[in-house]
Amino acid sequence: MIEIVLEKIHIDVIIGVYPHEKGRPQPLYITVALNLESDSSATSDNLSDTCDYDQVITCIDDVATLKPFELIEAFGYAVKTRVEALENVKSARVTVEKPEAVPRAAMTRVTVS
Repeated sequence: MIEIVLEKIHIDVIIGVYPHEKGRPQPLYITVALNLESDSSATSDNLSDTCDYDQVITCIDDVATLKPFELIEAFGYAVKTRVEALENVKSARVTVEKPEAVPRAAMTRVTVS
């Protein structure tokens, strides 16, 4: 099985439950791990046998513009659902990191698999 990982993709998103978070874009870092339906891209060396990385970025951008999210769990699930609909993707694991979520924590992280 082939796993493709796009790590710490930066995007600014309106997300949060507290009044000081509403309407203010905050940085998120998204890591997407994709399991492909087959190993054929390893031998074919053909883009049509794998997942186009640009399409993954487009999925993240599309989710970010859907609506303001309250929870990073919901954002991660929405990204996972979109990415798993891409051609040649069997399953995905999405990790969302929000550095400004908790004042004394370096990072808050949620993984949806």
